[in-house]
Amino acid sequence: MQLIISPTKTMRTTKVDFQNLTQPQFKAQMLQIWAQLQRYSIDELQALWHCNLALATQNFGRLHDDALISGPAILMYQGLQFQNMQVEAMRPTELQYLQANLWIVSGMYGLLRPFDEIQPYRLEMQTRLAIGEHKNIYAFWADRLYQTLFAQKASQPANLIVNLASNEYAKSIKKYLHASDRFIDVIFLVKRNDKYVQQATIAKQARGRMVQFCAINQVTTLAQIKKFSELGFMYDTTRSNEREIVFIQV
Repeated sequence: MQLIISPTKTMRTTKVDFQNLTQPQFKAQMLQIWAQLQRYSIDELQALWHCNLALATQNFGRLHDDALISGPAILMYQGLQFQNMQVEAMRPTELQYLQANLWIVSGMYGLLRPFDEIQPYRLEMQTRLAIGEHKNIYAFWADRLYQTLFAQKASQPANLIVNLASNEYAKSIKKYLHASDRFIDVIFLVKRNDKYVQQATIAKQARGRMVQFCAINQVTTLAQIKKFSELGFMYDTTRSNEREIVFIQV
């Protein structure tokens, strides 16, 4: 079983010491994207990223800094989802579980394992950045991420992918799914005005807590995932189906 999550735009700005760094699988492709972004001016990057001038200036500097800090992906991302994982409090066995079972889907890096070495960057999957003959990031990655996740192995002939990523990032894989692929969406619903709806902030927190739950409990099956009960969420059998596992906040 493999878990996939989204990255965050908020990233660490100070160096982190980590002894077991690995290298991203798609580092060569990342360097292509990085080189393309380096061709842009600050004003062009601001328009591309739809951000304020301060953020554009900061990230322009990162693109051209030969001494830019780096660290493991799981600690470089600093958004709500990652805060709720509480990675720095994890035991070695829990960290090893994440390295073996968790993927971070990234517009810049493609797919990352938690210990993969990355640098601070700004690039959402939906950014309309043309790279060579590819009109945007989705087209650049094409089916490479899907093929990696569903690579057939003798030890794991039928991969199960549990999707904790946002639609923006899951889309890069869902587009290529076959009917036989085991790809399960996890959905968190909260009650608002007598209706159950998805709420972005709470969903980010819940996704992080679920990753933490899986690491602590060394989860390998959907039955184990259904026991998740953090932040007041409980598995809802009536709303769940073969493609979706739904949790409601009670």
